[in-house]
Order: sequence, then structure tokens, then C-alpha cells
Amino acid sequence: MKTFVIKEDGINSMMKDLYIRGSLAATAIFIFLFAMTYFRPNRNLDETGIIILIIIFASITTWFFSIAIAKTRRLFESFSLTFDGNLITRDQYDTPTITLLRTEITEIIKYKKGSFKIKGGSKYDVILVPKQIAEGHQLEELLKQIVPVVEKEREISILQSLTMIGVVIAFFALYETTKNKFVVFTCGAILILATIFHLLNTHKSKNIDYSSKRNVWLTILTLISIGLGIYRRLSN
Repeated sequence: MKTFVIKEDGINSMMKDLYIRGSLAATAIFIFLFAMTYFRPNRNLDETGIIILIIIFASITTWFFSIAIAKTRRLFESFSLTFDGNLITRDQYDTPTITLLRTEITEIIKYKKGSFKIKGGSKYDVILVPKQIAEGHQLEELLKQIVPVVEKEREISILQSLTMIGVVIAFFALYETTKNKFVVFTCGAILILATIFHLLNTHKSKNIDYSSKRNVWLTILTLISIGLGIYRRLSN
């Protein structure tokens, strides 16, 4: 039996990356919300109200971010990948355990920066191994004994990620600012479908922790908000 864990300095590196990405994401959301509030036609808030809204948003974001950082560190610290005979098992705190038979593995991908994806028979039977795994070379040799390891570039490039985020923001901005009822309905329907797709994937994924799955009420509130917004604006 052989167990692989994440390197201690790798965890610190992950936290640094998370801080940077989280800060950039929070800044982007802040700018978007500020622009949507300030430039929205017939806005109900004056400059003082907008400043108060910004302070509230910044406080809530900081609180959520601190909780997310602590949880993410615990998830990474508890990560283990165990080879035991014919079984490969990924264990992680507060996350569904994934166990794959060697014979079930259909593909193993190694990405350019050193992370691995081990695919089982179902699209949800996937083990994601971060690049900060200790003894990565030995792990790769073990994986090569199962199926050939395919080397690929980044699964989703930064440009693709930014494009997807930009498309979602564009749809939301159009939904919030347009007075055309057809555009309101179309953009709202797309946002609802995208939210439902995200909800289903989160529920079925074995690589998302249980506490995140339990926060499904946030997604449901988003659906209700969009649905009520469509109804209100189409009724006027």
C-alpha cells in the first residue's frame, strides 16, 4: 500500500494562489456591482447609499473569504491518494470518498503544470490530483502501470475562463439594463438554465465538499430572484 499526500510547502503555495485569485475575483465582482448600481437607469441610491452598499459588500466578502481560506487549507491538508492492491482511493475532509478499481480507469491525464486527472467509468468518478502532490514522479510511474498517461495543456485556459465569466456578466448586465421584454426573457432564461446546470453539477460532483453542497440555498435564492425579476419586468 502506498499513500500520497500534498507537500507542506505546496499547501502554502496553494493558499497564495487562492489569495490572489480570490482578490481578483472579488475586485471584478465589486467593480461590476458598482457599475451596475451607479449607472443603472432610475437608480434609487444616491452616492452615500452606494458607499454604504460598498462597505457592506466588502465586509461580507471579507468574512466569506476568510472562512473559505480556512476550509480550503483543511481540505488540502487532509488530501490523500492511496494505492491498495487493485483499488485507488482519494480521501479528503468533508468530501465524498472516491474509490476506483484499476480496471475501471479509462484515462489518466497529466497537465503541463503537474496535476493529474484520473477518470473512472462515470463522468463523476474522477480523481483530481493537484500539482503540489508529494512524490509526483513516483505517482506518475504507478499510474503508467494502469493505463498510458496522456499529457495535455491546461484543461481550461485562463482565456477560456475569463471568456466564460465575461459572457455570464454580459448576459446579467443586459438582463438588468435592457427594457426589451424579449431580451429580458431570453437572458433571464439563459441565466436560470446556467444556474440549474451549476446546481446539478455541484450536487453530483464527488470533488466538492459537503458544506458547499449544503449551501445550495444560495443558488435557490438566485433562481428565485431571477424568476421574480423576469415576472416583474414582463408584467410592467
